[in-house]
Amino acid sequence: MEPRILERLRCPVCGEPLAEATAGTARALRCPRRHSFDLARQGYVNLLAGRAPHVGDTAEMVAARADFLAAGHYDLISAALADAAAQAVPGLGAYPLVVDA
Repeated sequence: MEPRILERLRCPVCGEPLAEATAGTARALRCPRRHSFDLARQGYVNLLAGRAPHVGDTAEMVAARADFLAAGHYDLISAALADAAAQAVPGLGAYPLVVDA
């Protein structure tokens, strides 16, 4: 995971900093108190605490989303959102972070 993003994330359970951990081929973010959050192959991490009733997207859904985004269909909206965020919060610096919540 990009270090500049990781340094801004905190464990949603205890508030401690998160660090990347690997065990075999599995990758996760883990805090000093051992709360752990799996990193998806696509690079995102779900920081929801507790059990979620939703089991996640199927492999087909993930592939379809990746194809859609790679085709540029969302570029106009993505650029507009990034511009709006940069204007709404002046002084974010050279590496702003927007979290999809």
